[in-house]
Parts: sequence; structure tokens; C-alpha cells
Amino acid sequence: MLLVGAELLVRSGSRLATRLGLSPMVIGLTVVSVGTSLPELAIGIDAARSGNPGIATGDIVG
Repeated sequence: MLLVGAELLVRSGSRLATRLGLSPMVIGLTVVSVGTSLPELAIGIDAARSGNPGIATGDIVG
């Protein structure tokens, strides 16, 4: 499911950015930055909500 979701996010985001007239360089940099940051954000939020501040802090620092 993770692979399918990631593929859908990348393809849809690229299509939308192309329609908005953004350059391929901007699209690539944005997809890479979101693709690498979003899983860490999800883990940090989940850890904070679950009462594990050490994991959330370690994720931020790391």
C-alpha cells in the first residue's frame, strides 16, 4: 500500500505541477523534498499523539 500511495502521490503531483506551468526542475525538487519529509512528519505526529515524546524528539533531531 505504501508503494502504491507513493506512486500515486508522485504522479498526481507531477501532473498538477505541469498543468500549473512549473518547470521540471521545480517539480523534481518539490517531489523529492515532500517525499522525504512526509514520512518523518507522520512518524513524529504519531509518536507525539501516542505519548512517546522521545521518538518525536529523536525524529526531529535526526
